[in-house]
Amino acid sequence: MTGRRVIGFDIDNVVLDYFAGVMDYAAARGVRIGCLPSEVDTYSMARAFPDLSDDEIMDLFREFNAHEAFGTLTAYPGAVETILAVVEENADVELVAITSAGASETTRSLRVANLANLPFSEINVIDIGMSKRDHLERLPPGSLYIDDLIHHVEMAHEVGLEAILFRQPYNDGSGWHRVADGWEDLSAQIDAWLQGVDLKP
Repeated sequence: MTGRRVIGFDIDNVVLDYFAGVMDYAAARGVRIGCLPSEVDTYSMARAFPDLSDDEIMDLFREFNAHEAFGTLTAYPGAVETILAVVEENADVELVAITSAGASETTRSLRVANLANLPFSEINVIDIGMSKRDHLERLPPGSLYIDDLIHHVEMAHEVGLEAILFRQPYNDGSGWHRVADGWEDLSAQIDAWLQGVDLKP
């Protein structure tokens, strides 16, 4: 690609460990936890919260995403180091966050604060479940995009981006051609993209 080089990141369950954070929050409020964060096998987290309905789990997400704890989520091992190294070693690379977390200004402020140590030029915070198409279409053709949800990855590909699926238990078996199993693997794939290797099928 020529011109701007942009890498777009989803944040929750790619850069930051959302599942661990929301499960700690729920447990502190007396909610029974059904599994470890690493064992969550659906994005709806039904296994993690066996006593809650889908609607109650969504209410929990929205409550947590407006709580101060949402602004202190822990990054996955290797995430911060990789992201900082990409920018330090490639001055022409721009980082953009596209994260579905909620529509409130409180949620946005907490997300921005949580990412303050990372050099994102844009942090786009959209409502939970909202399409990312508009934001993905704003990235230059050939940009790289990383997400843990297969429909966002497929959409990124549809609009002309190179897309990597960040492996989580709930997207295992998706069949996507480019998958990163953790941040060491993702770092190597980002390096390949930076060197001009075409990641498209």
